[in-house]
Amino acid sequence: MRQLTVRGGGGVRGAGAGGRLLTICLLNVAVVALGAAGDAESPPKPDYQSAPQIIQLVKLESSIDAGTVTAIVAADLNGDGRKDLAVAWYATDNEAPAANQRCVSIYIAEANTFRRSARLDLYVYNSSSPAFSIFRTGTAAMTAGDFDGDGDLDLAVAAFYGDELYFIENLGDEVFRPHLKFMFGFNSPGNFVTPPEMVTADFDGDGRADVAYIVDPVQFPDGDMIHFWRTERGISNMYRVTDWTAYGSELLYQWLRSLTVADFDGDGRPDLAFTALDHEYSGDVPVVSVWHEFDPVTGYFKTYDFFPGMSCSDVVGVQAQPGCPAGLALTDNNGTKMQYWSAVCGGPLGFTLIAQVTGYAGLAPSRGMAIATGDLNGDGQPDVVTKQLRGSVTDANQIEVTLSSGEGASWTLVMPTPVSTLGLATQTYNGILRPHNLVVADVCGDGRPEIVAGFAASYDNYEDESDNSRSLKIGIWEDFIGN
Repeated sequence: MRQLTVRGGGGVRGAGAGGRLLTICLLNVAVVALGAAGDAESPPKPDYQSAPQIIQLVKLESSIDAGTVTAIVAADLNGDGRKDLAVAWYATDNEAPAANQRCVSIYIAEANTFRRSARLDLYVYNSSSPAFSIFRTGTAAMTAGDFDGDGDLDLAVAAFYGDELYFIENLGDEVFRPHLKFMFGFNSPGNFVTPPEMVTADFDGDGRADVAYIVDPVQFPDGDMIHFWRTERGISNMYRVTDWTAYGSELLYQWLRSLTVADFDGDGRPDLAFTALDHEYSGDVPVVSVWHEFDPVTGYFKTYDFFPGMSCSDVVGVQAQPGCPAGLALTDNNGTKMQYWSAVCGGPLGFTLIAQVTGYAGLAPSRGMAIATGDLNGDGQPDVVTKQLRGSVTDANQIEVTLSSGEGASWTLVMPTPVSTLGLATQTYNGILRPHNLVVADVCGDGRPEIVAGFAASYDNYEDESDNSRSLKIGIWEDFIGN
């Protein structure tokens, strides 16, 4: 595993020419040393079980008690057609809370490199009343969208166990301005909200992206399961919409763990789907709820529920059938199983269980797996990547690949695991926070998606017990070569 360290380029303004360059997309992109002339040799194909390239976000002090990457977004943040990376992370010192870090780091893709453009510090420590500190417990979910309609992608990031969030305005030229907002209109010492996932879509059709996130898996403060934010003007005017909700279901939802957005009913508009338990009819029956056909005049979605027969940890929309609505891929709450539910094509909204795949690593009882999709083997079909929400430095199979064929009718878990996560640790506690720090996207600009994943505090040399140095890292696994 190659360790590549980035230093410099901090602050809110972009590092520009002075930013350090990180050569990261090495396996299938010709690399020429900076300032050198001539052709480079063709790089080797990736090994079947290939180690990732590593971006080190931060070297942790020995006093840090906990830290993790909580969310990764791949989006074109500078308008050059390449996907860049935004990474939300935190590091906590229980004895000296003023030294805590809650940050979003932004890396700009350039040719075969990533350059750290900005590190936005979201933490505001209140020494007289620490409970009122901003992002006091850490970061949680993050998403990207053009919230103000100016053509640039902005960011939204929520707190882990808090009641505040930031909208990060993209001003262009790699300048980013954070705007602090409070979900209930004021700062409080209460830890009311901990969104496990956050999504972006233009639900009301006004040309600006809206934000939706799960408020809290259980508590539902203000009676809301999902919060929506929008603006008619600029980012500083983002506000929480209090009258968007759903009707048509008699279920009592509890334990909302995951959220996704796609067109599930085929009307060309974005819909929401989330996993939960039905707490109304004795037994906490697992349910997937789809909110669709949003009416911006009334503020109501229609509701469609179905029962997958397993408690779910994550859900993602899957466009496996061209010309048909998106289906759903689900992971179970123990990290052992994946289901694919195909949407009804050409009929009323509905879903059919097409495939169930077992044999995943099962490293995360009661936590499960994060899930992301992309065409990894170039056959035109969306494949699935899963990441166990628990895992130690010795667990090589925290990330696993499942390939699809025949318009999603057949799914195969690749064995042995095609990527290696040796030396990287996934946070093993914080039961409500389910970090969705997994992305499948073409971040190397070669037309094929890479796997990008974030991890918790990991030893820099896990094979040397005398080396106690730790870092927060993300790994990038390049083009998967299928059997």
